[in-house]
Amino acid sequence: MKPMGSVAAVVAAMRDDASVEVERLEQDAAAQAGRIASRPKAETGDPDADARVLAARREAAEMRAREDWADARAMLEAREQFLQEVVAEGRRKLAIDEDTSNRRAWLAKLVREGTERLGGGEVVIEVAPADAPLVAHARGSAEVRLGCIVRAADGKSWFDNRIEERERRFEPAWRALLGRTYWP
Repeated sequence: MKPMGSVAAVVAAMRDDASVEVERLEQDAAAQAGRIASRPKAETGDPDADARVLAARREAAEMRAREDWADARAMLEAREQFLQEVVAEGRRKLAIDEDTSNRRAWLAKLVREGTERLGGGEVVIEVAPADAPLVAHARGSAEVRLGCIVRAADGKSWFDNRIEERERRFEPAWRALLGRTYWP
């Protein structure tokens, strides 16, 4: 699976992958049924014997395909649940980090990144109200819970470095890393 953007896009991609897999399984079952149907009739004396055998085989193949689909879907749902739990735990740890030197350093990194993205110059820095004392020249904003927003002083451009936006921006990378780590 290729890394994608938003959670909704990833879920949609997983559904598409699952649909393609179901279609492939159905085609395999139909091909197998066709091969079985092309075999000569058994010499049992019962003209309906082959039809019943074919129907039973077709039903068994369909049942296996449904089971494979259910297993694949359950695995994808479990993987998505795991990823959501990892993200929630990361957010929780960031939110409760009371070591001000760690928090100050992290916020300084985010502000520096935002300022560089805007090309330097004068900026207005918005952080969570509780974090305002940790960042020089920052103002508290109810719009920010974790991270910061760096705005050009003229108000024409800004860089959103809040945790939600960073999570979205780096989602392909963190999904790929977690995938390689837990599902090689």
